[in-house]
Amino acid sequence: MTGRRALRAVQAASGLGGLVALGAASQVWLRVAVPRDRPLPDAALALSGRTVAPLVTALAVAGLAGLVGLFATRGWGRVVLGGLLAIIGAALIAAAVPHAWAPGPAAVDDLLTRPLAGRDPTRAAVATTVPGWPLLAAGGGAVLVAAGLATVARGRRWPGMSSRFEVAGQRAGPPRAAPDGPPADAAVWDALDRGDDPTL
Repeated sequence: MTGRRALRAVQAASGLGGLVALGAASQVWLRVAVPRDRPLPDAALALSGRTVAPLVTALAVAGLAGLVGLFATRGWGRVVLGGLLAIIGAALIAAAVPHAWAPGPAAVDDLLTRPLAGRDPTRAAVATTVPGWPLLAAGGGAVLVAAGLATVARGRRWPGMSSRFEVAGQRAGPPRAAPDGPPADAAVWDALDRGDDPTL
């Protein structure tokens, strides 16, 4: 696989991992039945991943920011960015996987941020998880880890942004001599073909 194709594949994987985790975090991860005094019916609450594990959303957005960084960096900067992507992916896995199992009563009470009218303090709230969404978010984290490790291993060899966007003083090569007079038509076209400005 060529360097440009490998870079595009890693960029696509980074974007996919971040989007999958972000999408999974917006879904319902936990359903809570909160008992209330009779004759009130029990309250049924649906908590999204953003509420249950806000760190997952933040890490998914950071993974998407890494996609932009892969476009803009090269060399050692890209290797460092790859390491950060791998760490972000691992942290995303660690933040999402524990939520695939039902939390204890104390953890459920901590998640209920607003007081509920008529809540029965003698009975505990019952939580039921929707394990697919936390595991899907962890899968997005695994894709980010793979993209980060591939960037660390091969990122220095991938092409960067075109050098035509760099400042002229940063280009390698001997300095050009100032022209003695107006350039000939052929010289103007040759300079344009090289990407140089013939008016300088």
